[in-house]
Amino acid sequence: MTTQTVPGPATSTAPGAGALMRGRRATEDDSVDAPVVFTQRPRPLLAEHRVSYRLATIVLVLSRFRSATASLRSLHLISWAIRTRRSRSMLLAWWGGRRFADTVTERLDPALSVTLNLAISHGLVRLLPAGQRLQLTEAGAELARTVDGSEALLVTEKAFLEELMPLNDARVARLSAWQGP
Repeated sequence: MTTQTVPGPATSTAPGAGALMRGRRATEDDSVDAPVVFTQRPRPLLAEHRVSYRLATIVLVLSRFRSATASLRSLHLISWAIRTRRSRSMLLAWWGGRRFADTVTERLDPALSVTLNLAISHGLVRLLPAGQRLQLTEAGAELARTVDGSEALLVTEKAFLEELMPLNDARVARLSAWQGP
């Protein structure tokens, strides 16, 4: 936490601010003789927006796909779904063939491109030559094994991915193309 003090006196722009502090009637000459203190406080950041969470989930998701390789479309759908309880239950319903006729299954995770760029730059993922498929590198597979091996990390996300097994692009494509009865 950072604190910065600006030495006083500080002149108030609000009429009578100093007088109110001293308990008397305000005049135009009133000023506040006190230092102005700015304190920087930490802001909470949701887990889904933290880089470490995003990278861990993306390597975990890729590790569940056949050959640790997935299309960008599949990653968008699973990444979108893994983030909240509601989106997880919605995807599980779709996966089981239950959904409304007017429900769109094409979902995009707006932060995925940033996450993938970070994963590529850290050597966790590589973009395959066609440009629309990504593959886990050995470093990414090692991180996925570490996350998988811990009973305390990403418990909900791991359970969700287990319900989707086996994961592959063909199954995701069939889900996205589903037209209903």
